[in-house]
Amino acid sequence: MAGVPPKPPDYYSEPVRVSDGLRFTAIVAGHEHTCALTIDGETYCWGSNRYEQLGPTSAVTGTCGAGAGAYSCSAEPVRVHGVPSFTALAATRWGTCGLDSSGGAHCWGYGLGGRDERGLPASSGVPVKVPGEHAFVALASGASSDGTCGLTAEGDVWCWAWPSDGASGASAGVFTGPAPVAAPVKFAAISFGGGHGCGIATTGGAYCWGNNDYGALGTGASWHEGGVRESAAAVPVQGGLGLRHVAAGSGYSCGLDAEGAAYCWGQGYPVDGAFPEFQRLSADPLPHGSLPVPLDTRGSRWIALGAAVTQACGLAEDGTAHCFPTVPIGRGDRRPVEVDSDRPCAALAVGGSHVCAIGTDALAYCWGDGYAGQVGRTPSGRRW
Repeated sequence: MAGVPPKPPDYYSEPVRVSDGLRFTAIVAGHEHTCALTIDGETYCWGSNRYEQLGPTSAVTGTCGAGAGAYSCSAEPVRVHGVPSFTALAATRWGTCGLDSSGGAHCWGYGLGGRDERGLPASSGVPVKVPGEHAFVALASGASSDGTCGLTAEGDVWCWAWPSDGASGASAGVFTGPAPVAAPVKFAAISFGGGHGCGIATTGGAYCWGNNDYGALGTGASWHEGGVRESAAAVPVQGGLGLRHVAAGSGYSCGLDAEGAAYCWGQGYPVDGAFPEFQRLSADPLPHGSLPVPLDTRGSRWIALGAAVTQACGLAEDGTAHCFPTVPIGRGDRRPVEVDSDRPCAALAVGGSHVCAIGTDALAYCWGDGYAGQVGRTPSGRRW
C-alpha cells in the first residue's frame, strides 16, 4: 500500500543506530524492551509495552503481535514523562526502575499496579516508589529477573520484587521487600540475575547469594552436587581469582579478574568442559559447574560484563563488544565472538534476545531480536 512504511525486520544481525539525535549516558535492557538516560537526564524507552514497561505515556501508539495477542509497542524511543530526573536505571524482565537524585528508587511495569478484579498482578506505567527511606547509589537487575537490588553508599544491599501469588508486600501488595542481604563484607558493585545476585566486595573478591541449584554461587558444589540449594547470605566465590567485576545471569554467573580475563560458572559451565551431544532443556540436571572456568577471549582484555538468559557479552578495553551463547545445549562453539562494528562502545546492556550499546559518540546501537521494537526503528538504516 502506497505511503505505508515497510515493516522493520524481526532480527538484526549487526548493530543499528536507534536514533540519529538522542545521546545517552546509560542504557539497560529487559526481556523485550530497552530504556536509556539522555545526557540531559531524560528517560527514553522503546520496545514492548505489553506490561506498561515504557512508562506513563500516551505516545506509545504502535501495535505488535496480532489478534488477541496484540499489544502496544514502540520501535522509536519514547520519552517517559512525569518521572524524576533519574541518575541510574535498571531493567527487569517486564519492568524498569530508576534512581532519583536523593537515592530513592521508583519502578514501573508488570505487577506494579496492585491487583485487578481477578486478584492477578496488574501493570502500571506510573512509577511506584520503593518503600523505606533507603538512599541507593546504584541499582541492579536484568532481563531474567522479576526483582531489583539497590546498593547503598555504605556498601549494603537491599532487594525487592513484586509478588505473583497474592502475597502481601510492603506497599499494598505491590512490593515484597526491600529486604537486606546478609553479607560478611561491604560491596562496591552488585549484579542481580533473578534467582541469585553477586557483588564485588570493597576489599576485593566476588560474593554471591540466592539460588544454587546449578552452582551459580560458585561455592564448589551445586545443589545437584550435594551443596546448598540456596543461600540467603552472600558467600565467597571459590577459586582464588580475585575477581574485580561480576555479572549474574539466569542460573549462571561470570566475572573478570584484575587482568581482564573472563570466567563463568553455574548452568552451562561444567568444570571439565564436557557437554553431551544433545541435552533437553527439561533434563535434570543440565550440564553445569560450581567453580569458575575460563572463557577463551582470544587475547582481548575485558573491562565490563553483561549477562541475561541465553547470552552474555563482554566489553573490551579497546571498545569492542564480544558476545557468546549461554544455553547449555549441544557442543556448539561457545567462545565469545566479536560484534562486527565500525565504532567503539562505552557501555553494554544485554536483553532477553537483544543487545544494546552506547557508542563513544553517545548514540545508542542495538542488535538481535526486534519483533517488539526493542532494537529500535533505525529510520536511517545506518549501521554502528
